[in-house]
Amino acid sequence: KESERLRNLILDSITHELRTPLTSIKGAAGALLTMQTVNAEDQRALLTIIDEEADRINQLVGQAVEMAQLEAKEVHIDFRPIDIKDIVAEAQEICASVWTTHPVTISVSALPKVSADPTMIAKVLCNLLENAAKYSEPQSPILISAEQKDGMIVTSVADRGVGIDPMEQGLIFDRLYRSRVHSQQKSGTVMGLPISRAIIESHQGTLTVTSQAGYG
Repeated sequence: KESERLRNLILDSITHELRTPLTSIKGAAGALLTMQTVNAEDQRALLTIIDEEADRINQLVGQAVEMAQLEAKEVHIDFRPIDIKDIVAEAQEICASVWTTHPVTISVSALPKVSADPTMIAKVLCNLLENAAKYSEPQSPILISAEQKDGMIVTSVADRGVGIDPMEQGLIFDRLYRSRVHSQQKSGTVMGLPISRAIIESHQGTLTVTSQAGYG
């Protein structure tokens, strides 16, 4: 029953989330087809809309499949001893755009290695970094830190962005939850954080948030 409910949720989400990019693509393509003359600047703008929205659809479908696989435990996890510093370096390479828009400080001391899938953990770190960049002003600082605490390696991504309302902090990791405050301001697939939590829980870890509205 839970699997069926999840499939229905994902299907409903895809149907809902696809409408916006499909509408944009349809509008841009229709404009190109019906306009008698299109100057180079307008043509490029319309084609850019089509290209970006197609990428958004591709990302949404890919994440929906990934979420379903994680929930069904059909994803192979390659556990191996990894150094958190190496994961941070990999994330820096994968989501380099964050470093171009924000000063990112890394505070990671010498720590014991942990047993984890490096590709998956780097994906989680990237998701958190991209969210930090998305919901904070350009050039505002982002801090990546890690420490050993109570037998665990605790890694944090902190920003000085808009913060998260206390009423929403318990919901942001839920499947398909979209913030009432930011849903109209920021585009996204609403699956990044649920996927990240599923990955961390598959490593017997936890993913939590500490935030105050207006303080990051």
